[in-house]
Amino acid sequence: MNKLLSALFTAIFYCALLAFIEYTPMNMREANTYYFSYFSLLLIYLTYSVPFLIIVGIPFSIFIEKMESRIAFTSLVKRYWFNVGLYILSGIMVALFFSLLSKGNILLRLLDFEGFFIYIIPSILYYHFLLLNSLWIKN
Repeated sequence: MNKLLSALFTAIFYCALLAFIEYTPMNMREANTYYFSYFSLLLIYLTYSVPFLIIVGIPFSIFIEKMESRIAFTSLVKRYWFNVGLYILSGIMVALFFSLLSKGNILLRLLDFEGFFIYIIPSILYYHFLLLNSLWIKN
């Protein structure tokens, strides 16, 4: 339940941020050009993000938890940074997977750091929402 809530919070927060970035205010719009409303952008992004985070994000999270349980950490700081690194790595792996699926030169896509951030930022957000939810559930 904690992972599902974290996936939903991540999708809502990240999609709201993307919709805010992509939204064009009324005073900046050009004539005879269609623009999506903020709410439409949010719904479009959520339509793709929620299933993706549930289908891909939760299994990656379970895998990371299993890896983490095998290592004895001496401090919470080391455990935190280990998990952040693994969630960043999982975002990179998803980005590489989609780069391989797309047709084109994989070496050019590897150098496209902006494309990687689209997958890395939600993975880090997911981890932090997972931490917040676990603290909230404990209290």
